Amino acid sequence: MTENHNPIQMPALKAVTAIGGAAAANYSWSEIASIAAFLYTSLLICEWIWKRMVRPFAERHGWITPRRRRQLRTRSTDLGELDG
Repeated sequence: MTENHNPIQMPALKAVTAIGGAAAANYSWSEIASIAAFLYTSLLICEWIWKRMVRPFAERHGWITPRRRRQLRTRSTDLGELDG
């Protein structure tokens, strides 16, 4: 036998894939789709809570720096820049 001196490439990813594949083998495609929909919906809800509740609260208390707001440009401002 010849020895292979190459280390295993990305062992954590291979382990997660193997465990996920073994776990997914016990479910039907409809169950896998419903789990994926649940995870995606949960992610969207968490994003909404972060944007609407948690981040503004943290900005008010000074825990994180406030985001820069975009300034709306009016037509009169745009024309004034062209004149000068």
